[in-house]
Amino acid sequence: MIVLTGIERRERSGKTMADGPSKTTMSVREMREILGLGKTDSYWLLKKEFFDVVLVNGKMRVVIESFEQWYANQVKYSKVKGPPPGEQLKQKSYSITDLAALLRVSDTTIYDLIKKGCFETELVDYRTRVPKQSFDQWYASQSRYRTPEDRAKDRKLENATISMPEMARLLGITRERVYGIIYNHRDAFEFVIVADRKRITKKSFQAWLHSREEKKLSQPVKPQPTETVKAESPPKETPSVKEKPVEVRLDKPSYSVKEAAILLELSQKVVYRMVQSGDLKALALDRQIRIRREEIFHWLYDRKGQSKLRGEN
Repeated sequence: MIVLTGIERRERSGKTMADGPSKTTMSVREMREILGLGKTDSYWLLKKEFFDVVLVNGKMRVVIESFEQWYANQVKYSKVKGPPPGEQLKQKSYSITDLAALLRVSDTTIYDLIKKGCFETELVDYRTRVPKQSFDQWYASQSRYRTPEDRAKDRKLENATISMPEMARLLGITRERVYGIIYNHRDAFEFVIVADRKRITKKSFQAWLHSREEKKLSQPVKPQPTETVKAESPPKETPSVKEKPVEVRLDKPSYSVKEAAILLELSQKVVYRMVQSGDLKALALDRQIRIRREEIFHWLYDRKGQSKLRGEN
């Protein structure tokens, strides 16, 4: 039997506080019915001293105020009828599931952050929780993980910028070549950090691209071993050797000279001459010549009067 402070004084005063508008205690049976528990579980709660219990006329009664305080700071037990548990607890700390949903990551990621000591933890009903104060301090010190509010702000920045993979797709080149372009022309680009990742402003990218498009190739385009890859050098005429047919995707943003020659049904030499004469506008990207998809379409439709690319309207 559990007896807490104030029991003897309450017994001597004769105040039962059992019924009426000023009721401040409830029987163990009432507590059991509120939580939907059996006798064993209800007396286990009494034994753990989660809330105050007093003796009234020789019987144990649960102090209602203490019980409600306990109920609002735990999440294991729920009332059969009434508000959900942990109202005060949720105002002070996060569960692992709460944080995973907040940051849009897995529970495993949250446990990894805990293991790294990113924020403090506490045990409530044998379950790990993270104090909000500790989480807020960690969150302010980093920019990789984002809350819904900050994701909304990031979305505006993302709409005005492009990532390195997006730049690679727009130019039809590999990501490694994009990094080379950025390194060689880093003064031409403006960078913004969004969610701990570097992005390029669309304005600076378009300005750089426009400058490359307007650049006239005044000198003959002669691929050199140090500046171009072998695949884009004008091929030597070897009529005895039959090259294996090469398939070219029609959805690429830009093409190499070899790919353009296949689409235009011309030789690579002719394509090089067209680039030199200005009939085909080309970009010198990372020391290689790229011809944009729109330019090839323009030549096919306007110069030849028909499209050689199936499926294009």
